[in-house]
Amino acid sequence: MTHKILLTIFAMLTELGRDFVSERTKEGLRARREQGLLLGKPKGVVQPSMYDVDRERVLHLHALGVPLTTIVDVHLKASISR
Repeated sequence: MTHKILLTIFAMLTELGRDFVSERTKEGLRARREQGLLLGKPKGVVQPSMYDVDRERVLHLHALGVPLTTIVDVHLKASISR
């Protein structure tokens, strides 16, 4: 019985902590917006991918008719582990 009470109290405290963090984050974002700062990644910006080094090989294999699922499962997973 005592364990259930303690778990309930800890769960309530954890949820309260998450709510505080969420509220502080929202207040910070609101303050930034009011200062005129744009938030987030600019539209149209393409970020580099960890698969860019395999781009030519993937395109070549796909042109040969290798299914994309096979390329991902066999070739890209192997390149991640190197």
